[in-house]
Amino acid sequence: DKQKFAVDQYLMRGGAVIAMTGAFEIKPDRFGINANKTQLGWLDQLEAYGARVEQSFVMDPQNTKFPIPVREQRGPFAFERIELVPYPFFADIRREGFNDGHPTLAGLASLAVTWGSPVTLVEREGVKGEVLLKSSEGSWLQASTTLQPNFEKYGKAGFGKDPEAKTGAQPLAVALTGTFPSFFADKPSPLFGEDAKPEGDLKEKLDRTGRTLKRSTPEARLVVVGSSEFMADIINQLARQVGGGAYRGNPLFIRNLIDWSLADTDLLQIRSAGAFAR
Repeated sequence: DKQKFAVDQYLMRGGAVIAMTGAFEIKPDRFGINANKTQLGWLDQLEAYGARVEQSFVMDPQNTKFPIPVREQRGPFAFERIELVPYPFFADIRREGFNDGHPTLAGLASLAVTWGSPVTLVEREGVKGEVLLKSSEGSWLQASTTLQPNFEKYGKAGFGKDPEAKTGAQPLAVALTGTFPSFFADKPSPLFGEDAKPEGDLKEKLDRTGRTLKRSTPEARLVVVGSSEFMADIINQLARQVGGGAYRGNPLFIRNLIDWSLADTDLLQIRSAGAFAR
């Protein structure tokens, strides 16, 4: 809680926070890749500021490829080879999915949002939010944490949507500015510690929120990207395996976010448009 409190109070003082977090964290092991739910306390904190990370994956038919081991039987012999297959968990966001009016997307042609979750704007007094990135119109949501293709069920594609699943563009990144409410505004400050609880008649009178700043200054900024693995090592390694074209925009987007969070929009205007996807 002390770490979350530190982030909260930094934002309240007019700081800028960039959060890259989806509903799930991806953990590879020798058996494959697994999805574990992200700590809910952190997601609740982001929602208090105005950004709700939904508990699902965005599946996009406009996607980048992923290396999958494929087992083949040829007569009495079994072979395993690596095949690059379209992977709906890796949304390939092009210009039509960008908020073209926002400076954080300057110089970008495409982005790959990996294992992303929808990020919905929640109305908060004094806070202005806007969507930065959207998936394609053919996208759908998947609640299941199964990350491997099922060729028996879905054929060569390996993936498919359930009959009841609705299609439509999904928000994958948002930016918020304004006077944010503190997540700890009505909570005891973690800095007091458990041993500092008042007793007796003072228990009801003492405000244990202490010196907690309960609302931010107007300079505060928050960006939430709905992917815990947007710039993770596993993605950098994968980019090298597949040539990296679809992922070249990701580090430039991070640099743009840092410049925007520091209000250095002049640098965003002059940065070379060096990101592209073949």
